Amino acid sequence: MILLTGLNFSNAGLFLKKIAARRVILEVGHQNAPALKLYQSVGFREIGRRDKYYKNGETAIVMELKRP
Repeated sequence: MILLTGLNFSNAGLFLKKIAARRVILEVGHQNAPALKLYQSVGFREIGRRDKYYKNGETAIVMELKRP
């Protein structure tokens, strides 16, 4: 497992090839509209939800990006 922070999502496909990953999975708060829009714009799609995932009770949306 690789933990990513500050990933330049405009190069997400190239990044996946570079680390030889077939997919990336992440969780994002369902109220975080800017992040959801960004992830969707580079090809992430929703694959599930985790109710009350965060300490504040917020639901997490699980998203996946598959290698092209």
